[in-house]
Amino acid sequence: MPLGQPLYRHYETVFLVRPESAEGEIENIKKRISDVIEAGKGKVCRWENWGKRKLAYELQKQQKANYLYVNFVTIQHSVFEIERNLRIMEQVMQHQTVQLQKTIDLDKFDFEGEAKKRTPLFLTPEEAAAMERQYREAWGEGAGFSDDDDDDLGDLMEEEEGR
Repeated sequence: MPLGQPLYRHYETVFLVRPESAEGEIENIKKRISDVIEAGKGKVCRWENWGKRKLAYELQKQQKANYLYVNFVTIQHSVFEIERNLRIMEQVMQHQTVQLQKTIDLDKFDFEGEAKKRTPLFLTPEEAAAMERQYREAWGEGAGFSDDDDDDLGDLMEEEEGR
């Protein structure tokens, strides 16, 4: 990268919005975050609304929240501004940003390909089943387990039977 050029990075942010928030309020939050990204000379790859889901634990006296996901490319300074905006919005309960790639060349980055991707939480049951079939075809029925694991399981079962 030549000196003086901004350093672009690939990020994703997940944030939780209060469950009683209206669809219009959620759209306003999305627009505000998109505006901050674009003001920082970045670009949004995709938005996903994962819907209202049960929380693992109570957060701000709430049992559920609307989950929103944004995947984007921008400079690091914009991330600070995005997080500042998320902190001051009353409807946003929690957020987390993760850096996916450290350096991005904007001319070579595949924005269309990234926009077509979907996270597992955003897949329909049919899409998830198709992905699982593809995975099993590529890796076999016992994908994720090695022969050693099966031997250990057999040894444990024999020990239990012997007791």
